[in-house]
Amino acid sequence: MNIQFGQAQSPRPTGGNLAIRLWPKMWFAVKAALFCLAVAALFNGNIYLRQKIAETERGIRRTEREIAGTRREIERLRVDYAELTGWPYIRRRIAEFKLPLRPPLPGQIRDIRLHDAPDLRQAESAPAQAGKFAAAR
Repeated sequence: MNIQFGQAQSPRPTGGNLAIRLWPKMWFAVKAALFCLAVAALFNGNIYLRQKIAETERGIRRTEREIAGTRREIERLRVDYAELTGWPYIRRRIAEFKLPLRPPLPGQIRDIRLHDAPDLRQAESAPAQAGKFAAAR
């Protein structure tokens, strides 16, 4: 028998609304799910960035190979140009085509300037004059 004054207590808790009792457990589950989602997103982002870095490095190596090939081609073209503009090659082609060429007359030779270049004698004497000016101070 219960001889206490006040309200009688039942052996099982009534607790009120079920949603109110489950809220802390649900909130913990939501936070745990968001944390797992964030960790998975970080791992996927890391994998994606490593893949992009690898692609970029492959592109860099491919571009370096192309640059090296282009430099070799430029060097080969310079050698070809030197051979084709050399007097022995020109003389051989003149003989091959049997061209009736003769040296130009002195009146046929002219100097053509594309721009006004400074006189080399003035350019050579300018550093000497600058040294005299510095010594006079």
